[in-house]
Amino acid sequence: MMLKNFFKKKKVPKKFIFVVGSGRCGTFFFKELFKNNSLTETYHERNNLLTSFYQFAKFNNFKVNYKYLINSFKNVKIKKKIYFEASSYLSLNIFNISKSLNCKIVVLFRDPLKTCKSLQAKGWYNEADLKNYSKKNNIGCHTDSGIYFHHNFSRFIPVDKEYLKWINLPQIVKIKWFWNYIYEFLINEGKKLSKNKIRFINIDKFDYYKYLDLCNWFGCKPHLNIYNFKKISKFSLNKINKKKLTIKKSELKKFYNNYKFSEKKLFKI
Repeated sequence: MMLKNFFKKKKVPKKFIFVVGSGRCGTFFFKELFKNNSLTETYHERNNLLTSFYQFAKFNNFKVNYKYLINSFKNVKIKKKIYFEASSYLSLNIFNISKSLNCKIVVLFRDPLKTCKSLQAKGWYNEADLKNYSKKNNIGCHTDSGIYFHHNFSRFIPVDKEYLKWINLPQIVKIKWFWNYIYEFLINEGKKLSKNKIRFINIDKFDYYKYLDLCNWFGCKPHLNIYNFKKISKFSLNKINKKKLTIKKSELKKFYNNYKFSEKKLFKI
């Protein structure tokens, strides 16, 4: 069977599945869940420089041609029937993508404090970056590394009055601004799509039976038994949580008192 798949001719996908969110929300976990499925050709953040740029363009309302982004999926050739990509860099363009492709979209979310602490451990909005920010020019040069250059596009900052508030907040609250922005956008964009095209999933409550239901929604036969599902869950979700930070009580208070829109909406979905 493996040899047969090796020689199988590549074709353009018949169906697309995109898994999005804030980052540090379980996208890698979903890629691991579906990577060996017989119908899905699975990627995590494929072409991250291209997709992060189009996300940055969307955030800044740049006038760009989105056909190039769409064609980067439409013209890709795969051996299986379904193109599956899990990437936070696609979050702001789910409506554009859905209009042009036969796709289903999963929005992953989890406890905002866990997510923001994980992003802080990754270095989001640290002191070294602050010198690159200004209230009018929201282009922060986080790194000059070719490998991670896409971070320059993915780590937004607010402008004008919102920036003046944001810049004086603790790092963890700055990150919550980003978390709230991404999910507020996804909630509003999700309203434009039919209910059978998009699902919001709390990764903290995602279990084997929800995995089976999701496979049915995707139109692909589940290939994992409960043992293997738990094995992947333990490895992937531990990877998300492996760096732990201690946040001061004063910072936690500001965290819970700011940027609450998405928190209130998501945990009612």
